[in-house]
Amino acid sequence: MSSFTYQPSLRPDLPHVFGPKEYREERALFIRIDEILSNSGLEGEFITLAMEYPGLDLTKQSTKEIENFCRNSILALRTNIARHFKRMGHREFCIRLADSPLLQWFLQINRVDKVKAFAKSTSDRFSRWIDEDGLRKINNMLTALLADLGSETDRASFDLKNPVSFDDIYFDSTCLKAPIHFPVDWVLLRDVTRTLMKATVLIRRAGLRHRMPQTASIPQRHKHPVYENDRQKPNQRRQQTSQSRPSGNENPFQAHSKTR
Repeated sequence: MSSFTYQPSLRPDLPHVFGPKEYREERALFIRIDEILSNSGLEGEFITLAMEYPGLDLTKQSTKEIENFCRNSILALRTNIARHFKRMGHREFCIRLADSPLLQWFLQINRVDKVKAFAKSTSDRFSRWIDEDGLRKINNMLTALLADLGSETDRASFDLKNPVSFDDIYFDSTCLKAPIHFPVDWVLLRDVTRTLMKATVLIRRAGLRHRMPQTASIPQRHKHPVYENDRQKPNQRRQQTSQSRPSGNENPFQAHSKTR
């Protein structure tokens, strides 16, 4: 592929805004990323990969077309970095971009006379500017630069005293999604059935393969006259009830006294 030259446009200085601590940290981070992109050569490598992805032939393009393609490639790289860092969708990011001098400065779209922000369709097109293999090459190149800086000049450009060590990996385990299922009714019924069957299998393995003995082996209770009267047959109860009823000619009060 033929070589190309690209001269970035001049941009005004970032305005001095004394904001809260979170804004100052975010501002310092974007300035640091801008220094890394400008001094590491990642932007030039990204332009080269972007030309290889659609199969762009520089010999058939004019100087102005090549310049516009290079500018859009760098804009796509910085847009994807800023949008993923802000964790925003295309629509929300474009709205924030039109009102944020910090993002405008980082994306290099701020001009002296005007600021031209793009729409969500352009942001979506930037997210697919190169393929997955190209992104992996950019990541490997940045990792190699941080891990093994060859000269003192490269080390000074990154402002690092020592190379970054990738021997140890640190991550927050609390951010991992727990492997649980939602408490749906049929899932709860399945869990109950599964737990009961596991308990049954455990009981069978212990040798308990018979049911508990029936009432024949249960010790008899001590007999009590009150309980015996309650256990009388219904016919005997009817006879006692009929005998205790007064006749029609008798006085109910006298009959009541006789039964007592």
